[in-house]
Amino acid sequence: VICSDKTGTLTKNEMTVVAARTQARKYNVAGVGYDPAEGTVQGEDGADPAKDEAFKALIRGGTLNNESRIERTEEG
Repeated sequence: VICSDKTGTLTKNEMTVVAARTQARKYNVAGVGYDPAEGTVQGEDGADPAKDEAFKALIRGGTLNNESRIERTEEG
């Protein structure tokens, strides 16, 4: 299930994840925009998402089943 709204999508042309849930736990996603250097993912109970096979499968599925891309451009 993907729950979304249009806040930011139309005005900033951005849609970012703020939370993800596996059967076992909820993960909070923090950061602004699409900069991966500034983002974090942490389980509500302090769990490390890199050690959660269900979370890794969720991310893998989302990665393989989309056509999105991020392009860096110089703004002037």
